[in-house]
Order: sequence, then structure tokens, then C-alpha cells
Amino acid sequence: MPTIDACRIIATLRPGMPASEAAICLAKAGLPASANDSWAVRVSSDRKMIDIIDIRASFAAEVAVHGVNIGMSIKALSQHPLGRRLIPGLRSATEVTGSYLVDANSGWEMIVEADARRGVYHIILERLGLFQERMPAGYADMENLAAKQDRDKAEAIASAGRRSAERERLRSVHEYLRNLTDPDELLDYWSRHDRVWGDGGPDLSRYAEWLRAGDPLRWHSVVTSWNWDNGLIPLRWIASRPNCDAATALTIFYNGEPADQLVDSEEGQLIAAIRERWSNAGFLVSGIRFDTPSWVARITDMDRIPPAMRLSIPGRMAETETLDEGFPLFLRT
Repeated sequence: MPTIDACRIIATLRPGMPASEAAICLAKAGLPASANDSWAVRVSSDRKMIDIIDIRASFAAEVAVHGVNIGMSIKALSQHPLGRRLIPGLRSATEVTGSYLVDANSGWEMIVEADARRGVYHIILERLGLFQERMPAGYADMENLAAKQDRDKAEAIASAGRRSAERERLRSVHEYLRNLTDPDELLDYWSRHDRVWGDGGPDLSRYAEWLRAGDPLRWHSVVTSWNWDNGLIPLRWIASRPNCDAATALTIFYNGEPADQLVDSEEGQLIAAIRERWSNAGFLVSGIRFDTPSWVARITDMDRIPPAMRLSIPGRMAETETLDEGFPLFLRT
């Protein structure tokens, strides 16, 4: 292993340097002209200039070669100011990673091999363009991977922009909805401007038409399968219908967890509206059965769950339609 001072001399060598000049530098340091176990110098075919300086694992870790040290971690290497490209052909099952750095202005490129355990253990500093000459397939793989990474990065940025724009659009929609009180206006605006399940979700305009064309049994099917994460406007619309069944109203009420909801939340306001209408005998009983949840007996707050709303409703089990989170299956096609 050469001394640290000798390693510093070796680190001054550059691809493209005249071979005679490199030999003088090495001779002054008392080093052989070509190689030992820690390093090697390879000259061009005409023996006039240096093509490659090969730095191996036993080279002094204290001496940097263009900012890269033997033993440097992969994470530290990834932060090199020149940036790096991964070389797919130098990545194996043992987690060996090949990296490519280039300084076009200085006329050199660098191949760096590293793994998670040892960090950097091999540095090949060579004349610019030599990697492509020596390993055209490996160079092409690297270029293709870099292009893919650039595309993926651009798509990630574009996707983040789309998500941000969608969040802003939905914020505007929900802000406008907060200022509407009429259930029909709410349903109309929601169906034109909101989205459920993203871009591939159901057509909400058709859904609003389907909902309006329904009867109390259809509405009961909707509320029993509704996913509250999809919003509450269809539930508010159903609960406001003059012929909304009492069992349907209680299903919304209890699915909304009335003992826990904040009074000023959207869920709390829906629950309060149902509770107020119930106190005025505002829901019809048309024979749909409702079984009060067993946990209700443990709730002692009679204001949140009045006694009249704790009773089961006898009747027939409603024959519900086949829905997906409250939406008919044909809307998903």
C-alpha cells in the first residue's frame, strides 16, 4: 500500500496527461511507472498519454480523487456535486452499484463501484468518451436508465402539479357547497363538479338523475351501502325528501355515529337535521325494518340520541339493489 503522500501524487494524475509527464511525477514520488496493488495507470495505444487511472480498495481512504474517496458511502457518493448516473450492468444481487460521473470541461469521466458494506472500493478515472468505447452496451444501458429516470421525474412533477390543481379545484367546489342550503341545488352542483374515485369514477350527473328517479326503497339501498368518505350530499338529499322512510333516516343517523360527531361538523349538521325532523314526526313509516344497534343502550346522552330514536322499527327487510358504495354498477362501466 502506498503512503498517503504517494497517494496524493497519484491523485494529481489526469486522463489525457502526457505519459512522459505522468512518469516524471511518479518517479519523483518513488513510485513505479505503471501499477501496484493499490492503483494502476494505463496509457493510450500510442503510449503518448494517460487513458485510465485505476484506484483500488487498498488506496488511502484519506485521499480524495475528484471528491470521491475509497470507503465513501453510497449515500455520500449520491451527493457528489457532479451528480451521478447509475450503470445497470454494474448492479448485482450483492448490491454492488456502479456509478458514472463526468466532468466534460476537464475531459474526464469516472466509473465508481461501491456496495452497502464497504462503500466505494473501486474508482476508474478515464479519458472522456472511453467508457462508451470500451463498453458500448453498458454505456447504452446507462443512458437508457438515465432517460427513464428523467421521464419518471418529469412525470412525478407533472403528476404533483395535477394533484395540486385537483386539490384546489375540490377546495373551491367544497367552499361553494358550504354556501348552498337547498338540497336540490347541492345535489346538482355536486354532481357537476365533484369527483368520486378519481378520473375513472362514476358519472355523477347520471347518478343524480338515477337518484331522483328512485323511490324510498332505492334510497334505502343507497344509504345502507354508502361510503361516507365519498361525501354526504346524496345522504343530505335523501334525508330531505318528504317521503324518506324512517328506517332510512335512522340508518343515516346511526351510521353517522351520533354520539361522537362534533356539532359544527358536516356530519354533525346532517345528524342534527335528522334529529330535529324526527322530533317533529317528519319521517314516514312505510314498513321497512330497522334494528337499533346494540351499542345505543350504552349511550346515556339523551340529547344526542333521544328516546324516540332508540326504538327499533318492525317490518320487512328491504330488498336492496346491488350497489358499490351507494352507486349502481352500470355507472362504473
